[in-house]
Amino acid sequence: MKILWLVHLEPDYGESMVYDGLCKILGDDNVVDFPYKYTLHGEMEFVQNKNVKRYLEASNTPVGFNGIDPKSYLTQPGQHSRPYDWIIPHKGIDYDYADILDMCNTKYFDLIVLAHPRSVAMWFLELLFRDLGNLHEKAPVVMCDFEDYYELRHDIFQKFNINLAFKASYVQNELNIYGLPLCSPIIDNPNFRFDDSHKTIHVTARWGISHPLREKVLNEIRQVQAIVHASAGISYREYLNEIALSKIGVSMGGHGSLNRNPNRQWEIPSYRTMMLCEDPSINYANPFENGKHCAFFDPNVDGDVKRKLEYYINHEDERQAIAEAGHEHLKKYHTTVARAKYFLEICMKHYPQLKGK
Repeated sequence: MKILWLVHLEPDYGESMVYDGLCKILGDDNVVDFPYKYTLHGEMEFVQNKNVKRYLEASNTPVGFNGIDPKSYLTQPGQHSRPYDWIIPHKGIDYDYADILDMCNTKYFDLIVLAHPRSVAMWFLELLFRDLGNLHEKAPVVMCDFEDYYELRHDIFQKFNINLAFKASYVQNELNIYGLPLCSPIIDNPNFRFDDSHKTIHVTARWGISHPLREKVLNEIRQVQAIVHASAGISYREYLNEIALSKIGVSMGGHGSLNRNPNRQWEIPSYRTMMLCEDPSINYANPFENGKHCAFFDPNVDGDVKRKLEYYINHEDERQAIAEAGHEHLKKYHTTVARAKYFLEICMKHYPQLKGK
């Protein structure tokens, strides 16, 4: 199967993790990112390539759907470069738009994916429809939306007549829209291997105070009579190493009322650490089960997180069993390959002509 992967230029965890999994399954040559995204190929700086220059110089350059000036997409990645530490670089070709147009017109691609509903990717999809007419006649067109917001982009579905979409932070249950699995890019990445066999910390809870509920929960965690690390302010590698050294990791969404499945929900079980988290409020494939792969707490119930932590600190066998089960569940269902495999299975279910490609 050959896929055209229409990308946004800023680093993005969701988009890059599916791309990584697709390349591992299909081979680098069969997944074409456009415009060429240098950071997917081992280059840590943005370069104003010929296609993006054309985008910026266009007289009708649109403002991003999220209200961001498109020129900001060319800024240096800086602190946003982290997602590209997570994946091993893949081979790629910096195609010109004319090449992509010809490849689509000759039905070179079996599947066309709007990999992010942001301006650069949207603009090139619009060009393909403008220059080729009904692009769906060349290959099925599907969409991925990795934004944190819960709203579904029906405006995009209607504009491009898209009948299949994948959504992160998915709380609805609508026909032909699927919540993707979680995804740990570090569980099989040798660059992020830390010794998790000697756990000397009882509890780790590292996050900023972005909501009053977070502050409330952190205060309760600090009351636990054990070795507790509960604050922010360490580097990412230090943070992961601390998870590997911890018996329990606490995960909590940053927006209070709804849990958007923060990265902790795959970072913690990556290191055989038991995860204590909120009951997730989003729909995704193969979820972690309370009491089996993790344990839930209710941040709105006074003292609940403290009681759960003290219970599992004092019931080591149960904690270890949940931690190991969570780790194995993550390895089976929530890697870059597993996420891409699920994506492909759903695409083949909706478009049977893709089977055997």
